[in-house]
Amino acid sequence: MFLGADLAGIRAMIGASDMITHQNGLLARTTRAAKPSSEDKVRERERLRRELLQRILDREIRRQAVRGARL
Repeated sequence: MFLGADLAGIRAMIGASDMITHQNGLLARTTRAAKPSSEDKVRERERLRRELLQRILDREIRRQAVRGARL
């Protein structure tokens, strides 16, 4: 087995979806990972939204604390 085939197998296992080049110059399309359900998407979006809002609040609190220390 040659290196290109090994890479194709590895990418197929991890769900990569881009084109790869084998040593002999042929292109092969790897498989796509299974798409998450819409419920999973909504939960993940909400989790990311909460995380982002928490980071924004933390940054603003730190900024105001620094500003208060300067006054």
